[in-house]
Amino acid sequence: MSNGVKWSVGACLALALVVSLFGTFDYARDTARRPELAPTPEDDDSSSPSRLDRSRRGPRPLPLQGPSHLLMQLRKIGFKEAILLPGERPRRLTLSFSGDQDVSARTFYEVNGRLLSIAQIYGAPLPEAGTIVKLSSRRAGIVVGDVIYWSERGYLVAIPEESRALITRLRWRPVA
Repeated sequence: MSNGVKWSVGACLALALVVSLFGTFDYARDTARRPELAPTPEDDDSSSPSRLDRSRRGPRPLPLQGPSHLLMQLRKIGFKEAILLPGERPRRLTLSFSGDQDVSARTFYEVNGRLLSIAQIYGAPLPEAGTIVKLSSRRAGIVVGDVIYWSERGYLVAIPEESRALITRLRWRPVA
């Protein structure tokens, strides 16, 4: 083997070792697919060894200034409609991304001093196992654990079972 070939093989092995140790390409790919993993200005502390760990903890909640702000944020991610709880102020929104297209929006409301989350995912199927329940004259769902799921307007909607009484108050609004 010539020295040029040996040098090329050695350089390739060294590059593979560096990439596997630091996961640079995996992190870049994940960040491109999942914007919530991208570092924010407050994460820009290069001296902190846990900077990457902080950015991978999961979705960051987005504080909301009211229903119109919620609708604007959902429009940005491509939702056509939003399920809202009229009479209650949305406090924050958490977006989760899975796969290439699945976006889950979880809106938190403060109701009677407790936080209530309402999740909606476009195009997701209902869980296959659970207990079927009638929610209203127009809605039926499936209870899995302590969460009620139902499908409506192309969205999978989820709400804690303890908040079942609020389901009849939920209303759909276009985000456009």
